[in-house]
Amino acid sequence: VGVERTIAMDHLVSEWAQVDPAGASEYVANLPLAERSLDYVHRVAQIWTEHDQQGAIAWAGAQENRAVRERALRGVAEVWTQTEPLAAAAFAASLEDRFERRQILESVAHIWAEQNASDALAWAAEIGGADGALATQSILHRLANDDPRHAVAVYEELAPSLPEAHEEGGASWQIARELAGRWAMVEPLEAADWTLSLPEEGEIQRAAVREVADNWMRIDSIAASDWISKLPAGAARDAAAGVVVDRITPTDQESAFAWASSIGNEDRRSDLMHHVLERWTDEDPRAARAALQDPTVPQDFRMRFEEHLRHTDRHADEEGGGDRPEDR
Repeated sequence: VGVERTIAMDHLVSEWAQVDPAGASEYVANLPLAERSLDYVHRVAQIWTEHDQQGAIAWAGAQENRAVRERALRGVAEVWTQTEPLAAAAFAASLEDRFERRQILESVAHIWAEQNASDALAWAAEIGGADGALATQSILHRLANDDPRHAVAVYEELAPSLPEAHEEGGASWQIARELAGRWAMVEPLEAADWTLSLPEEGEIQRAAVREVADNWMRIDSIAASDWISKLPAGAARDAAAGVVVDRITPTDQESAFAWASSIGNEDRRSDLMHHVLERWTDEDPRAARAALQDPTVPQDFRMRFEEHLRHTDRHADEEGGGDRPEDR
């Protein structure tokens, strides 16, 4: 019944907007705020723009609720972009509210890229700054959906000119990570090898390698693990090894502990070893304690974890929590 009602409402709103966009828009804009009601706002704005662009723009811009206004303006801009991408882009770039501007720029760039990616990229470069970088990211995301290798080639040409090109979390970091992950879904080995050519500055390489490892482990964990095991020591390998640990800990604590122990960064290594041992202690306490006594385990870590176990046992005794791990 709920699904049928939703379908009926979708149809009603669309039909109403075709004949009376002002009435339909007033109705949907005053619905209780929820994702579904915002979808209605978006759809009505699109239909109104097809018939009366200026009227739709005036209504969308007059909305007092920020979420409603943003969704309405986005609907207007998306339809506008189909016929006048440059004008729609200029409109999006002129919005004063940063949240609205960036959301709508992203949508405009994505749609424009479907029509003419070269023109869209030229526009993004012209506006520059953070807004231009966001638009570029959206355009490359669209290109990557069809041809990740081509999107990567375009990124490599643009990377030196991107703002915060070598800063963690900057435009280049964001785009490289996203493209690596998308490419890894179709050609993981090629994507993986490409990430090793990325600069280490700003953690760009580390972020991209981690994204590839994460997606590749979902597709073929054996091949992904083999590639990761051969990576040279460093931040990128540590990040990828951390993905392996996260993936296999629920089912194979022995292998997960070995992977965690191979991480070079001391703090990260200790955190992951601790995490695996906690799970392992629940699953097989004798095997976990035996692994802890292995001579390759650093003594200071062993002492800290043993103290952790003693604290856990004391707490269980005080709370009457049943058998201690070593008694199970």
